[in-house]
Amino acid sequence: MKDPSPQVGPPQVDMARTPAPASEGGGEAYTVRLSDSGGRPVAGAEVLLLIRMADGTLLVVSLGAGPDPGTYSVTMPPLQSAPVDLRLRVVTNNTRVEIPLTP
Repeated sequence: MKDPSPQVGPPQVDMARTPAPASEGGGEAYTVRLSDSGGRPVAGAEVLLLIRMADGTLLVVSLGAGPDPGTYSVTMPPLQSAPVDLRLRVVTNNTRVEIPLTP
């Protein structure tokens, strides 16, 4: 079900990137919180982590909806090699935002 109040402009994106516990296989956990210009959670967005490796391989990882409205998360296992480019892509009904991250 779509929110009847349309979002105006790009969403506010807050991202946390933390080491995943060894008990979960290590790697990194990514959590994203999306809100509109009024501070209301943005649910139903497509949130992707784009990881480009040194050999040119592109990994596209979808973040699943979290327990709270407007939150999305994924835990990535350790990668075989270091990424050379890392981006977060957020697609809502009327806009697409890509945010470069430090690999």
